[in-house]
Amino acid sequence: MPLNEKVRNFTKKNLVKIREDRPLAVALTIMIEYGIRRLIVVDQKGNYRGIITHKDIFEILDPELFKKEITAAYLTKNKPFYYLNPNHTLQEALSLMVEKKHRGCAYS
Repeated sequence: MPLNEKVRNFTKKNLVKIREDRPLAVALTIMIEYGIRRLIVVDQKGNYRGIITHKDIFEILDPELFKKEITAAYLTKNKPFYYLNPNHTLQEALSLMVEKKHRGCAYS
């Protein structure tokens, strides 16, 4: 496939987002209900803040999780988050993934 194709030509689903102040229990519930692996975290204004996965949540599961409320922001605050807009090309997307040594991606 040509690498000059726009990223938007390969998007199949809308992004599912959660505000960063929502509890992780809500994030996990949304992921299960919608059958998704990645959940986009946004701030109060809708700006992208990061992404969380099932693995992120399960890595912190321990008795402490149930003693205090942990929010989605907890999992994204120290993780880099890279994104492109739908007008970028596949070449640009692949270049970014190689440069940042990133395997996964979510499309809007």
